[in-house]
Amino acid sequence: MSLPGIGPRARWVILASYWLLLFVGSSLPLPVRTGPPTGIDKLAHGLAYALLAWLLCWARESKATGRTARVALVSLLAVGTYGALDELHQLLIPTRSAELADWVADVVGAAAGAGSWAVQRSLSRRTAAGAAKAPE
Repeated sequence: MSLPGIGPRARWVILASYWLLLFVGSSLPLPVRTGPPTGIDKLAHGLAYALLAWLLCWARESKATGRTARVALVSLLAVGTYGALDELHQLLIPTRSAELADWVADVVGAAAGAGSWAVQRSLSRRTAAGAAKAPE
């Protein structure tokens, strides 16, 4: 997806800023008894990692002409690995814990984000190809 005025370098800055925000957020201790209910927590994990994977695909797309599936798969693996490392990192943070269910929500979210980017990219490329073939 190409947004006007947002070049490849800006995409990487947006990605890095969001990724840093996630890392800082997961590095802060939670106040005791204020954690969200389990369902909301998993939804938050899924949405956060869906956006992270989508942004990673979007940042990488400028150098990946014709490689949509590969960009999506590599992004999914990178974000899923980061999710596992982040869960382990939270073992070191007071009032936080590592949960397998959180990591599963991270991976499901990353798959949704990378998958939605791949579908959107494929559709926009087909639309562009169809427009190029249309008679004037």
